Amino acid sequence: MIVVYEYVWVLRELGVDLVDVEDKLKDYVLNPKARVVPEDLDCILEAFYRIREEKLGLSRFNDKVILLLAKKLDYSLATFDKKLRNQARKMDIKVLPRYYPAQGKRAFIL
Repeated sequence: MIVVYEYVWVLRELGVDLVDVEDKLKDYVLNPKARVVPEDLDCILEAFYRIREEKLGLSRFNDKVILLLAKKLDYSLATFDKKLRNQARKMDIKVLPRYYPAQGKRAFIL
């Protein structure tokens, strides 16, 4: 499962035209092999709890929801974001790719 918002942001950062982004997004979400999983209320509430407990800013909210959903569904997390990779490893979430380029910030749940 790809985090749809992150997928769109990656395409935007790569300079993909809006119409092409829409086409790529439709190709993905309408593919019979794709499964769109909505955010989970328990993960959302747990994310707020963890942010408060860890004394983090709300800018980390999205990462926490992604991590908690990946953990709950037992999915691997593909990301180039170093902070997110480190958090995932601390939560025993498999992180892909094993090696990554020096720059990059987007995440996908697989």
